[in-house]
Amino acid sequence: MGAVLNAESSEGAKNYREIEAEICNLEEVQVVRHRRFVTRYNYDVVWYSDGVKYIRHMKEEIDRVSEGERTIWVSMDNQNFSLHSPEEIEKQSIQELLIALAAGIAGIVTLIIRRKDRQRKNHGKT
Repeated sequence: MGAVLNAESSEGAKNYREIEAEICNLEEVQVVRHRRFVTRYNYDVVWYSDGVKYIRHMKEEIDRVSEGERTIWVSMDNQNFSLHSPEEIEKQSIQELLIALAAGIAGIVTLIIRRKDRQRKNHGKT
């Protein structure tokens, strides 16, 4: 499922442009998820586009971020943005798709082996 979502994100990200932004007000917070503690990063992303200042308040449990200036990619259609380049998103999509395919093939092979084992056991009983 993640590979499909990333593939869609990768296709949509081709309409993004590079902009310099600032990551500020970074805060690490420990939260409980599924009976364990995980780190959540709260921070602001500030950038200017066409003379307009944009601020997004983010709460993420996936990516560790650092305060300071960095490049972001902003949609030309709206003001959605990504901390990752379209190329990085596409590469991750391909990797996740390959992992999903390998897991699917391994699952099918396992089912075939189990079925043959059952057939051998049942054949031996008669």
